[in-house]
Amino acid sequence: MDKDARTDFFISYTSADRSWAEWIAWHLEQENYTTVIQAWDVQAGSNFVLEMDNAAKTAERTIAVLSPDYFKSNFTPSEWAAAFRRDPKGEQHFLVPVRVRECNVEGLLGQVVYIDLVGQDEQKAHAQLLAGVRRERAKPSVPPTFPTIPPTIPERPVFPGGGIHAETIKDTTNVVSGSQSIGTQINYGANGPGHTRTPPLQRPRRAEHFVDRKAECAHLLVDLKPGRVVTVCGMGGLGKTALVAEVLWTLAPGDSSPNAFPDGILFYSFYGQPTVTIALEQLARALGEEPVPTPALAAQRALSGKRILLVLDGAEEADHLGQLLDVCGDTAVLVTSRRRADAPDPSYRLDLQPLAEQEAVSVVQAFGGEQAADTTATSRICAFVGNLPLALRLVGRYLAEQEEEASEYLTWLEQTPLSALDQGTSRQESVRVLLKRSTIQLSVAAQQILHLVGLLACKCFFSERIQQNFSSGS
Repeated sequence: MDKDARTDFFISYTSADRSWAEWIAWHLEQENYTTVIQAWDVQAGSNFVLEMDNAAKTAERTIAVLSPDYFKSNFTPSEWAAAFRRDPKGEQHFLVPVRVRECNVEGLLGQVVYIDLVGQDEQKAHAQLLAGVRRERAKPSVPPTFPTIPPTIPERPVFPGGGIHAETIKDTTNVVSGSQSIGTQINYGANGPGHTRTPPLQRPRRAEHFVDRKAECAHLLVDLKPGRVVTVCGMGGLGKTALVAEVLWTLAPGDSSPNAFPDGILFYSFYGQPTVTIALEQLARALGEEPVPTPALAAQRALSGKRILLVLDGAEEADHLGQLLDVCGDTAVLVTSRRRADAPDPSYRLDLQPLAEQEAVSVVQAFGGEQAADTTATSRICAFVGNLPLALRLVGRYLAEQEEEASEYLTWLEQTPLSALDQGTSRQESVRVLLKRSTIQLSVAAQQILHLVGLLACKCFFSERIQQNFSSGS
């Protein structure tokens, strides 16, 4: 664990609630929050107490995963108390309790409003979690339903641990589902009668002001077929995940699985969680299988005979991508990666390119509004950042938030480009962070070449000179 890194959330939990803690951390990281969680970040040989102490100190906020076991633990009180001490009045929301099982929240912790996930289906729990961690008013974006019959509250949570649970009430069916309504069918979880499940429908959030890429979307929609691995390749910041999100929402714009993949869509991101074994465990559990005797066999068993679309995002981070692809069989797989070598079949590899000039300008203007009205200056900005979608979004947001004219920003960008494109600590907020993550993926020799190129950047040079100094074996 990086002792100097600043993270958004430290996840405090007990081993009995590990599946809940991982579910919470995974969905937070999908929303570009950063987390520290023992299951993913504390390595063998580490001092557990010191690691947890450092995590509590370096994280801005602490999420306490509340359950009866949490209150029996000897370690968890010191973890949540550290956040409580920094913000005893709760004005900064440094301590965010999340209740995942029935328990009485008493004492000082009982004075803090908690996010209650008990009895919620996955879709509602996901929305409630994200709404709870945002520091903003909880007014809904659509009018509330007119109150008539009180809603039926499920008696128990249906995830993690697997399963969909439905109960028939007065000749109608109340289906607890994270993705779609399934009519009058009575469904139970993995351990209940019938073993029938609602197909998962996991889609990343659609990119704001997504433009162009119509040809790429059409290309992927044609290529995605059962038993085929399709790969989207390109450098960081090109919008690979945004393109995939657009494809998934095109396939499944509502709450029903697409006709081509009636058994659902699964989305897994390796960013922040590169271990393939964990990916296999989550894949198996998402389809109602416990990861036994091994996660790989469980995932293979879960996928067998299903027409499902599996999306693997950030495959360049995966420690053993091939092990996961080996169990997919006839599953349709969509992969994003910065490495072209991650594409098993080059004939189904899409090499993503930067946006065209006109589309690049429209992205900056969509985010930047009036501040990006100067088309000449905005065009020069786009050209300077290579029409890279991530950089365009950062530029547009900065212009709008700081109310700075494009011409002023252009001067700053030309003088100190990395500073002008550094607006946070995650890869989604900073080109500097993105470049650092990208260079880590290079070999030592490639990093040395990159450093040499940086020294020669002020003068013209020829690639032959680089090749003379770095043989293929170095």
